[in-house]
Amino acid sequence: MLSYGGIIPLFPAACKLILRHTTPQHNAYEEGPDIIRIRFTSGSVYLYTYESAYEEDIEEIKELGRKGEGLTRFINEVQPGYTM
Repeated sequence: MLSYGGIIPLFPAACKLILRHTTPQHNAYEEGPDIIRIRFTSGSVYLYTYESAYEEDIEEIKELGRKGEGLTRFINEVQPGYTM
């Protein structure tokens, strides 16, 4: 199985894996239709899904990840549900 910077894709066919430094706090994320998985520079990986958090929160996290700013602030303020 392919590994991208230490992240093994959850759903290789359905997800788009983006590896880039977007903030000092996170350095990679993987998104799919109803999920986003973020690897923080600490090494922790969090999976946010429509089942663990509100759909609109997941979509906002995806958008902020694409923009490359505000993602960590949003997660810290809203504290959407996640799994590890």
